[in-house]
Amino acid sequence: MDAVDGKQARRTNTASPLGELVDHGCDVLSVGQSFSLSICVCSVTAGFDLPRQQWSLLNYFRTEQGHCGACRRKWRLTDTDLCPCGETQTMSHIVESCPMTKLNGGLSRLHSADEDAVSWLTSYGS
Repeated sequence: MDAVDGKQARRTNTASPLGELVDHGCDVLSVGQSFSLSICVCSVTAGFDLPRQQWSLLNYFRTEQGHCGACRRKWRLTDTDLCPCGETQTMSHIVESCPMTKLNGGLSRLHSADEDAVSWLTSYGS
């Protein structure tokens, strides 16, 4: 999209050195803002610096769309949605209430991606 304005200016014979300078200046500012915004968003998201496998697993729990019994049944990958503990296995059940896997502090603790939450993710994901 950036190249369109220069082509249009040349086509209509309205190109000028000042226009080119302004165009390049705007490009520098927009790239800088985009980079700053991406750094800002990435640096405030808890767990962003985790290894890919843990980051993916964390986001499965955040979105409640991971490989749990309920999702696997919905996707027709299995006939049952039961957890080994006997309850319906959802992503929140795994973290919040399953006596076999729950994390002390539940989803809010997991969202913080603190040391205990990361340790839980590592042991759950292995």
